[in-house]
Amino acid sequence: MTIITTDYFDILNSNARAIYGKYHPKDWHGVESYLRSNPDWEVELFQTTPEEIDTAITASRKLNKVLGQSPEKYFEITHTIQNAIDDYVPACSVNELHHLALQHLKSDCWALLRGFDMDMTSFSAITSQLCETITFDPARENTNKSTQKVDAGLGPIGLHIENGNTPVCPDIVTFYSAKAAFEGSQTTICDGRNVFEAFSDSQKARWSQRMMVTRTLPEALWKRYLANEHPAISEPEEVTQEHILQFKASIPDQDFTLNEDGSLEYRIKVSPVRPSSLSNGQAFANAILGPSHNYEPPIYTFDDGAVVTSEEVEELRNIAETCTVEINWQDGDVAVIDNTRVMHGRRAIKDQNRQLFIGMGRL
Repeated sequence: MTIITTDYFDILNSNARAIYGKYHPKDWHGVESYLRSNPDWEVELFQTTPEEIDTAITASRKLNKVLGQSPEKYFEITHTIQNAIDDYVPACSVNELHHLALQHLKSDCWALLRGFDMDMTSFSAITSQLCETITFDPARENTNKSTQKVDAGLGPIGLHIENGNTPVCPDIVTFYSAKAAFEGSQTTICDGRNVFEAFSDSQKARWSQRMMVTRTLPEALWKRYLANEHPAISEPEEVTQEHILQFKASIPDQDFTLNEDGSLEYRIKVSPVRPSSLSNGQAFANAILGPSHNYEPPIYTFDDGAVVTSEEVEELRNIAETCTVEINWQDGDVAVIDNTRVMHGRRAIKDQNRQLFIGMGRL
């Protein structure tokens, strides 16, 4: 779901596209102000008053006539509106953005906030308002008290829910594109409800079983995770055996084995098909197709004792791809995702200068 949209492909003139592509969604505030200063243009361009999005599309089409007069007119317009465009900030507070995002999460399971005046401070504030409790990936670099930098190599990343193999799975995940890639690096979005609906009856029955996730974590990672999740401690150095046992007792269906080298093998039961925390219905939402960039690959075992095979994973991947869309990031974009229903991933990175940040937590 995109909160701000205008149909770019309805703009036929290349000059109009140039203005739209460079300045949207700020452009129409400046363009309209400038064009309305000429009475003849105002009659030509703004004689109809449909809804906001239709107005932008209608004006885009009619603007072709104005821009088609000469290249000089195009440069005159773009030069004149430059300051108005750069100074324009949408009148939308963090509280209003929080309300918009939550509304679309409940109805559409994800939202893209585009065209707002966004920085790390605003992104952190939105994340904190959406999530009552912030959680982290212990393998990532923290940028502040509620966000982390996304850094998972250069290759494509399979679809997954964030922290899907941990005892405490986030309800909401947010992304902030501080600097968009010139090419590649699209984030993939897959509604797990659509995947479940695409399953055959036998697939629905099989993946509705619970499964055991088994994985070994190095000491530094599991202690960092526990320090964030245990209410009595905040630093990895504070972790004791008592904290491990308390955390184990607080969440059912999980167990640990502490190894001599300090690493920890954990075992936890998860449901590959699960209800959303924000909406009704069942969704195939888990980390089976996801990466193990900073971790040992897990072993997935069904309740009936069968281990998930590579053939089954490939079958799932093919089905999920048919339900997948992409986010082509722009600078300042924020995506908000229902992490209990929607899986996300990434196409291969071609532009290593991109900067993407993540925040996540529980309702």
